[in-house]
Amino acid sequence: MFSTRFNFKWLLSTVAALASFAWLLFFSFKATPYQNELWWKFALDDQAPRGLRTAFVAASTFLIFYVLNVLRPPRQPVEVLDQETLEVAEDIIQQQDNADGNFALTGDKSLLFSESRKSFIMFAVHNRSWVSLGDPIGSSDAELIDLIWEFKSMAAREQGHAVFYQIGREHIDWYIDAGFHLFKLGEEARINLQQFSLQETTSKRRKKLRNTQSRAARDGLSFRIVHPPHSDELLEELSHISTQWLSLKNVREKSFSLGRFGADYINRFPLALIYDNGRISAFANILTTRTKAEATIDLMRHLPDANKTTMDFLFIELMLALRAENYSEFNLGMAPMSGLVEHRNARLWDRFGLLIYKKGSHFYNFAGLRNFKNKFDPEWVPRYLATTKTGVSPFLTLVDIAALTSGGVKGVFRKT
Repeated sequence: MFSTRFNFKWLLSTVAALASFAWLLFFSFKATPYQNELWWKFALDDQAPRGLRTAFVAASTFLIFYVLNVLRPPRQPVEVLDQETLEVAEDIIQQQDNADGNFALTGDKSLLFSESRKSFIMFAVHNRSWVSLGDPIGSSDAELIDLIWEFKSMAAREQGHAVFYQIGREHIDWYIDAGFHLFKLGEEARINLQQFSLQETTSKRRKKLRNTQSRAARDGLSFRIVHPPHSDELLEELSHISTQWLSLKNVREKSFSLGRFGADYINRFPLALIYDNGRISAFANILTTRTKAEATIDLMRHLPDANKTTMDFLFIELMLALRAENYSEFNLGMAPMSGLVEHRNARLWDRFGLLIYKKGSHFYNFAGLRNFKNKFDPEWVPRYLATTKTGVSPFLTLVDIAALTSGGVKGVFRKT
């Protein structure tokens, strides 16, 4: 009600509704002559005075809402990122440990740089929610803390509220000190690559992974990593796979917290390719930084007729390859709504989240996603939502975030 700008169509519709109400009022009581005393006459069976007062309240409410809306300061336009800005961001990303910083390169988010331009926050705006994807990106703690405060102030100046989505546990004190409230979103699966091995002497729990690797090899699957720049022929072939995958899943491209398939975006990253008897059947783009502290993937797509072991095989071979290149950790991504507090005195947020996790399989297989990632024996670490609002507002904020990811509120409910 308070976050939407009132456009001409809204104004015209509201004035028409008020005019229709006024006409109906005077038509209904045309036999009652107007007198000033009607405003102050109160009785159970006198409808005309009550109608006049109702019309006055309706018109006054409209005027109050209209005046409050037009007096709001104009929202800052979202800056379109140029190539030079993306190059600056990429240089910052490569000098720190957080591989998720590469999501800034999708080009669908705005960037708030520190004064030195050595740190930044990537964010997008929906309604009154100014949503930062993850923690600030940079290597100076002092600059990152300043960016949190600056982002909060900037959102407040625009009559909005600051939100940090999917932040880690390492620096939650920064957000608490800045007046944010924390809500657990789920848990993220992390693999210690230097301890990841499929040798029989390492772990009996990885026997299934060894069997998967052997079966995939027998079925003719092979793995390869290719580095940019990628040829036009390869990008065209991957685009064909991506289109078929979207059709198979009956979904459309996402944004904000996920990448979209595009030649410029894909051409920035190494690619993990799965060949099925010489034909590419699956791919994933690999997000890394020069520090080699962490690696992860974004897009992960395959042909409709891909071998059943394809995606497991991709993860296994990718982690082994990254281990050989001395990367420290592999981030398998989040299992939403998992790991929430299950207690009768838990917050409404946790109780509602657990209900979705257990009963929401019709819309999203939360438990199945966690079980898939558990195959790789990860360490589960929490991820949080930090917001300046409490009560029902965090739930409404998630609606805004879902709209950013799906390209609008309609996209949340409509797959294609």
